[in-house]
Amino acid sequence: MTAAPGKSDDLCAALEELANAVPGLPGLIEVDILHDVVSPADHLFIEKWCSAGAYRGSSKAIPKSLFGAVMAAITQKPESSTFASLILTPGQLASR
Repeated sequence: MTAAPGKSDDLCAALEELANAVPGLPGLIEVDILHDVVSPADHLFIEKWCSAGAYRGSSKAIPKSLFGAVMAAITQKPESSTFASLILTPGQLASR
């Protein structure tokens, strides 16, 4: 996601609020918020789930109202991708 000019702090706050809303969702391992050190307006919101099924089921429980502040602070609709781990960490193995 790229923050609109002057909206980087707003985007960071909105992503932090979103990250604080998801702990405890079944199957969620962790959330990470990153910004590009070369292009600080660029941000990543990374969710790690135990499975794609857990993501599909639990992500529906996130209040959609939290996305309004994110959308108001970015230049275009966020891109989304789904990746699978090739190597599982001990924590991921234990949660299976």
